[in-house]
Amino acid sequence: MEIYCSTGAFVGKINGRNHLLISEAAQKLSCDGFEFMVCNSWYENFDKICGDVAGINFPVIHLDKDIGEFFSRNTTADREKAFDEFHENCRVAKKLGCKKSVLHLWGGLPSDGHMESNLSAYPELKRISEEYGIQLTVENVPCNTYDPFTHWRELIELDSDVKFTVDTRFLAFHGQFEEFYKGEFIDRIDHVHISDWSAGFMEWTALRPIPHPGGGKIDFDRFFAYLKQNGYDGSITLESPSMLETGLNAESLQKDIDYIRSRI
Repeated sequence: MEIYCSTGAFVGKINGRNHLLISEAAQKLSCDGFEFMVCNSWYENFDKICGDVAGINFPVIHLDKDIGEFFSRNTTADREKAFDEFHENCRVAKKLGCKKSVLHLWGGLPSDGHMESNLSAYPELKRISEEYGIQLTVENVPCNTYDPFTHWRELIELDSDVKFTVDTRFLAFHGQFEEFYKGEFIDRIDHVHISDWSAGFMEWTALRPIPHPGGGKIDFDRFFAYLKQNGYDGSITLESPSMLETGLNAESLQKDIDYIRSRI
């Protein structure tokens, strides 16, 4: 299994979304690559940013989280914006050399309240991804109407080859670890996001701050044992943030990466 670090773990609002920290992280962190987290303030500067981080290994891109929210709003203008941004995200992914993408297919306050709108977009999103040579995966992001596994099943009906990214914090948020361990989805898991959870079932106010691996309630020994027992040898990304107003908290990030490595 390869271990990546999300750029979203150290680039964020607190440091002005300073993409130059990515180059510093590439020099200081011992990991197999980085998951490029798209910030919605970068659109006008994508080409410069791509140039500044050229040569860094980005096997995975995390597509702009707003894309799923735009589809959830379900207006003509919002759907057009979602597709436009998706195209641009895929262009950036290809430019960076990414082979895999993580998509929030639903999100925001509308979430999965009108899921037929989000599901109807999926076939075209997959087609666009394939056009750019990128494997699309759909993440189990929180729902406020149903639950992620309900929508994963709907996606399987749409696409027998659909792939998923499983996020441990969101499994815990929806209380779906035991259901996950029954094995219905394991053969479709193409990527894993790691962060911890210290609250109860669907405690929305506890989604932030995000605990570090080993700092919450999740049994990671069991989780990684399950992955290995079922032959998973794919990619894993650290998502728990360690951000500073200036500079890089490399020590904290490396500690989390090493924690994951010790479990696999």
